Amino acid sequence: MHCITPILGQPKENIAIVMGDKKIDYQTLQRDIAQIAHTFQCSQQKKVALDMPNGYDFLKTFLGAVAAGVVPYLLDPKWSAHEKQEILKNHLLDCIITAPLNEQPNDTYELREASSLFVGFTSGTTGMPKAYKRSHLSWMESFRVTAKAFSLENTKHYCAPGPLVHSMTLFAAMQALVEGKTIHLQTKFNAKQVLTTCQKYPNTALFVVPTMLEAMVQTGLQATIDAIISSGAKWQDDSKKRLAKIFPHTAQYEFFGSSEASYISYSDGTKPDTVGRFFPTVDYTIRDEAFREVEEGLLYIKSPMIFSGYVDNPKATAEIFHNGWLKVGDIVTVDETGYLTIKGRAKNRIISGGLNIFPEEIEQLLSNHLAIEEVMVCGLEDRYWGEKVVALIQWSHQPLTYDALKHYCTRYLAVYKFPREIVTVPRFYYTTSGKIARQKMKEAFLCQKL
Repeated sequence: MHCITPILGQPKENIAIVMGDKKIDYQTLQRDIAQIAHTFQCSQQKKVALDMPNGYDFLKTFLGAVAAGVVPYLLDPKWSAHEKQEILKNHLLDCIITAPLNEQPNDTYELREASSLFVGFTSGTTGMPKAYKRSHLSWMESFRVTAKAFSLENTKHYCAPGPLVHSMTLFAAMQALVEGKTIHLQTKFNAKQVLTTCQKYPNTALFVVPTMLEAMVQTGLQATIDAIISSGAKWQDDSKKRLAKIFPHTAQYEFFGSSEASYISYSDGTKPDTVGRFFPTVDYTIRDEAFREVEEGLLYIKSPMIFSGYVDNPKATAEIFHNGWLKVGDIVTVDETGYLTIKGRAKNRIISGGLNIFPEEIEQLLSNHLAIEEVMVCGLEDRYWGEKVVALIQWSHQPLTYDALKHYCTRYLAVYKFPREIVTVPRFYYTTSGKIARQKMKEAFLCQKL
């Protein structure tokens, strides 16, 4: 089914979108979609880049393009000029939209389904972002599966305060509109405003990243919230416990996925050391580098929710698939009850003294220490060890000594995994989606540019 079809059928008098003091009902939204779709079809454009500020104009332009059968490419305003130039150079687009279109009063158009719903870009933690294709079927299936998994059937309001150019916020907005609910958005994240919204509309589910939750805790405000749904980074256990005290009746969900795989697994906190169970429509297999079945190895999945491939990059698309299975890129195990544990990213794996070490395990432990604001663990070439484990740390309080930090870790971590060098850094570099830019950090450290 076309993603726009359910939106066009919603009761016109119901509120579709709330942004601050502005409320847009479904009648207004449906009219705006029709007028923008008419404009696009008159121009006969097929592929357009959206490079617009976060807000309603972005969302209605996106929806109008989709209705017209035009594929929107979502450009992140946080990209550098160089990154944006490289992206545009690699994709032949009909135009770049940076401001609201001059909408025609004519709202006649033909609802068309392009080969792709939209084109997004990976977060680029180790290099330039790659363009990927998402289909209508992928998201319609994802709406159905996640609504059931997160028990959202009776929730009337969704709140997604992040940028619409990021897939989680755009997904939440589309899901709300497809289901006939109200989506609450922000032009810029404001923790107090989020909680004020939840106070005013207690039947609300939040779609957020962990840093937003920390900001909400610091406001000291309380609210009644149906569910908190988090992704994008690891939601630390101590943060979950603090949230549970403030919002004792709120369901907490954390999901694991990627731009390519979409939704893979979800956790309700039953087994906090795992990333939960697989979504019902996800099949999996665990393989070694030779694609032999193993108990611990690379995760591969099949699912109707996965992406449609990289844009104009058949080599990269072929590399991520093997016999119809999508390679996720994580080293994992699955226990006898079906719970998935991530050991680490295969591409981040450090081999030191012949032993496999995954930075994510060490980072998760170190990040729980109150003295540490941010941490990244990487491997550096070493004549004796092959690679030695190094931790780059930004301190939130007085720096700890090497021995004090080692004492903290030895209770939970095998001795060979502990970093052989601790380096204090003044800052971290991040991708536009808020993840640590690992390659950039490592290069800056090696070039002494931190």
